[in-house]
Formats: sequence, structure tokens, C-alpha cells
Amino acid sequence: MNNVIQYILSEFSTPRTLIAQIIGFVPLILSFFVFLQKKRKRIIIFKGCSDLLWAMHFFVLGEYTGVLVNLVNTLRDVIFAYKEKKWARHILIPIFFCIFTLFSALPTFAGVKSIFAVVGSCVAVVGFWQTNVERLRIYNLVAVALWLIYGLLTFSIPTVLCNLISIVSILIAFVKKIFAKKEEEI
Repeated sequence: MNNVIQYILSEFSTPRTLIAQIIGFVPLILSFFVFLQKKRKRIIIFKGCSDLLWAMHFFVLGEYTGVLVNLVNTLRDVIFAYKEKKWARHILIPIFFCIFTLFSALPTFAGVKSIFAVVGSCVAVVGFWQTNVERLRIYNLVAVALWLIYGLLTFSIPTVLCNLISIVSILIAFVKKIFAKKEEEI
């Protein structure tokens, strides 16, 4: 147990790491509200703002796969927010973003931990492409679980907390829907 505590304290010993962790708490707070939105477009807009801030967090942390993947995610969110437009509905768009995510991570590939960020983002692409909010939440439950692991492997406390909060908020949304259905039946 002492080794774990010493490791955690050593991770906060540099100003850069401390600043990165502080920056990470801004998108963490914003992320709490992502999946609580009722409309798909609002979910996507909140997610885009959050992803841009996560890119800043990972840049300061020195985790460049996280930076590039989150920049791609921000671009994805901008396009997906306009899915009601004909140009943004083409089936090749999510495929493009999955491939773009894979290739963007290649120059910064840092082993197994990079795989969690890339696969998590690809699952999120499929999730945010959904027009059905329930399916969007289900896919993103998987995506945030993968990002949770990435946060553990990169020692990003805000990422770990954020993804735990996202899991809780998705589950809250599911429970609220179940209770709403039961009230309709009465």
C-alpha cells in the first residue's frame, strides 16, 4: 500500500503533471453533463467542448496519443452535430472517422495504452453516429470504460474520475427512462 501512495505522490511532484491534472478537471466537470442532455445535438456539443479540453489536458500531461485522438474527436463532434444535414449523414463519415482516428494515433503510438484510447474513440464514433439516444448511450458506455482504462494507464486522475462519472450518468439516464416508462404504464 505504501508503494501505491508513494507512486501517486511522485506523479504530482512535477509542476507539469500538477498543471495537467488541474486542467483535466475542467472537462471532467463539463463531461458530467454530456449524457444527461435530452437531445442528441446537445450531447454532441457538450462532448465536443469536453474533447477539446481533454486534448489540452493530455498535451500538458505529455500523452500525445490522447491529444491527437481528442482533436479528431472534436472534429467528429462538429460534423456529427449537423447530422440532420444531408452532407453530414453519409454512411462513410463514421468509417472515415474510425480510420482517421487509427491513423492519427500511429505517430504517437505508445503501446497498449494507446490501443484503449483509439478503440474507445472508434466505439464512441459508432455511438455518437446513432440517432437513437439510448443506443448512443449504450455504445458510449463501452467507450468510456475503455477511456477509463486509458486514464489509469496514463495516470490521468481527471480521466479516471470523468469516465467513472460518465458511467454513472449513463446509468442514471437508463434508470430515469425505466421509471418514466413505469409511470406511463400507470
